[in-house]
Amino acid sequence: MKLKQLFDDNEVPLENRKLVIPAVVETLIPRATNIALQTESSYQELIKKGFINTIAGFDIFSSARLTGDNVNGYHALAVQTNWQTFADKVLESEIEETLIGNFGAAYKDLYVYGSKVKDNRRKFACELFCYV
Repeated sequence: MKLKQLFDDNEVPLENRKLVIPAVVETLIPRATNIALQTESSYQELIKKGFINTIAGFDIFSSARLTGDNVNGYHALAVQTNWQTFADKVLESEIEETLIGNFGAAYKDLYVYGSKVKDNRRKFACELFCYV
């Protein structure tokens, strides 16, 4: 698998490698690889979240949120989970007592979040284009 070789050549850690593919591609994996996708019962909760199986060191997930078509290609994303740093915090919160119509109180907060990909971790992710 060229993706595995690309990650190995760039010294991406072996653990926590993920590949997210479009749902339309999921049905092609068993036919293309001749691999019987059998998942242990301990992974049943992951299956609900799109988990398919592990192939070539990548945990394969499917998602209907990935866009594409057969002409331009489907987007897929391969990552090692440390590629992005994320932070979030509630900075201030208050309860607003007066609402229009006086239907009770509302909770109001200021929530900030952000993410960053450090320069040395850019090689921990890549976008792929698939054609069915």
